[in-house]
Amino acid sequence: KDKEGNSRELHTKLALDAINFKNNKAYKLSYLKKVNQSANIASCKYFTTNILTVKDVLEKDYSSIDSFVILICIKGECSVSTSKNSELIKTGETTLLPACNNSIKLESEFCELLEVYIS
Repeated sequence: KDKEGNSRELHTKLALDAINFKNNKAYKLSYLKKVNQSANIASCKYFTTNILTVKDVLEKDYSSIDSFVILICIKGECSVSTSKNSELIKTGETTLLPACNNSIKLESEFCELLEVYIS
């Protein structure tokens, strides 16, 4: 119902037509995790997504990427430091690094991050 209480038409048949009910067992992406290195998960002309496993200290150079970088912590926790700031991110948290940050320092006993940027 809308805000005035009027019923609206449901498009159930159209929704069913749009769903792919085939069981595709190859839906998972294949990638190889590397400690203290970015491993590509997916790329297209718009963005790149890597998985980054951090153990101890890692310095990342982003000077060749003309983009902001999004770091999403998917396991553990990690200290993310730039020349001006330091932030601790934990599982489920995200931080945005502006494009002007050419390098960062990551410190963790062990964590996994998704690293996303514009291609």
